[in-house]
Order: sequence, then C-alpha cells, then structure tokens
Amino acid sequence: MICANPLLFCRKVCYDVIKILLLHHLAIPKGGINLGRILFIKNKQTIDPELQKEIEALEKKHTFYLEDSIWDGQTTAEKNYIDLVILQSDLPMEGRDEVLFDNFLKACNFQSVLLFISEKADSVLQKDLQKYDYSYVTPSPINQEQFQSLVKKCLSIADSLDLKKIVCYENNLPFHIRAKDILYTYRDGKHMDIVYRDPEKPWMERSKRFFDRRSLGNWIKHHEIEKYLTQCHKKYLVSPAHIESIDFTNKIITLENKTTVPLGDTYAKGFR
Repeated sequence: MICANPLLFCRKVCYDVIKILLLHHLAIPKGGINLGRILFIKNKQTIDPELQKEIEALEKKHTFYLEDSIWDGQTTAEKNYIDLVILQSDLPMEGRDEVLFDNFLKACNFQSVLLFISEKADSVLQKDLQKYDYSYVTPSPINQEQFQSLVKKCLSIADSLDLKKIVCYENNLPFHIRAKDILYTYRDGKHMDIVYRDPEKPWMERSKRFFDRRSLGNWIKHHEIEKYLTQCHKKYLVSPAHIESIDFTNKIITLENKTTVPLGDTYAKGFR
C-alpha cells in the first residue's frame, strides 16, 4: 500500500528510527552493564600491552576506577565501595609501600578482594599474602586467559561475601558501613541516623548521624541497597534480615537485638 502523503511517511520512519535508537541507548548504559566495582592501581610507569587490553575490556563491562598510585587509590576507596582491587606492584611490600598499603586497606574497610600483578608471583609470595584476606596473585606479564578467569573468580567471591557498603560523611570525613550490618535508619529533620552492628563485634550496636536531605526512598536508590532495607514508617527504614517479630496490632517491629521500631499503617501491608 502506497502512503498518500510521502512527507508523513518519511516523518513516521524517522520517528520510529529515533525511537529504536533511544531505547537501545537507554537499555545499555554507557560503559556497558555494571557487574562489579573494580579499582585498578597502576603503581608503575608502564603497563604491558596484554594487560592494557584487559583493562580496556574491564572498563566497558564494569564500574571502573583507574589510579596511578596507592595514595590516589586510597582516596578513591574512601569515597566509593570497591569489590575488587587490582594492584600492579612489586611484592612483597616493604617499608613505606607497606605502610601506604595498610592505610589503603583500612580505607577499603578490609573488605575488598585483592588481586596482585607481580613479577614475583611464586609460592613464597603466596605465603606472604596470607595476612591479607581474600588475596590472589598473578604473574606479570599476564596470561590473558588466566587473568580473565581470576578476575571472574574474585568478583564471584566479592558477591558471595556480600561486601556491599555505603559511603557517608561525618564532619566531612567518609565512613563505610556494610549494608548487611544496618539494623535500621531514622530520619530526624535534615539528618539521618544509621544504627548498625559492629562487623568485628556483632553483639555491639553502633550508630552514625550525618546530614542528608534526600527522601528515604531516594536515599536507598542512591546507595543501591533496596534489597537490604525496607521503609516501615515515614521516618524509618528497617532491615528485614534482622527482624525477630512484628506486632501488627500495636504496630511495632522487634529486631533480633530486641530494639523496637514503629510500623506505619501505610507500610504494614508490605510486611504481611
């Protein structure tokens, strides 16, 4: 069938093409699908060509941070939660480098999986790395297949360990809290209180207060922790994983540490 108005036909075709392009653009975010958060610390003047190819591939597939030194890497780790740290460095670390790296690990909250790329990747080195949790080493220059397999393994470990963290600021200083340790949050005007378990002493309860004007819903989305917290009241978020019981009559939620938080009428249905 021939369109009676060629101009309208052309406009319709152009509209359909633009629509398809826009949908394609929205469906696949710039930089590819974010499967993990990787920090690569070069710490050397040069990168061998095979490793450079792998870095470029990781940048397209993951949220990727590239820094030139451990010092710069520490700043990035303080401001972001990192699943995997890939460090190109001579090992074992000694003197100033070891001090810098220990400070860097503190910035990572000792939670990120570590992958070292070193010319001294041997059994002696593997023994030296035992003091770092979740650490692996691969020789330089890299074997592409081995490197890809190791990165995949490290990200899988990070996922299974549930290392997801949020980064907030107190007096302009960043602090990290593992999402799975949060018991509940409370909105007090322009401030947010987070009550959480101490990761090293789970029986201890700690809290942090910080300035944040976002709504509770937007705050959860910003930190990408929807699976960890649920809104139970206009001023409260609670972790379903830490709930012991719910009294729907009196509208009270009791947590496993016997702390109670209110349950609002609007949100009660989501807990039944």
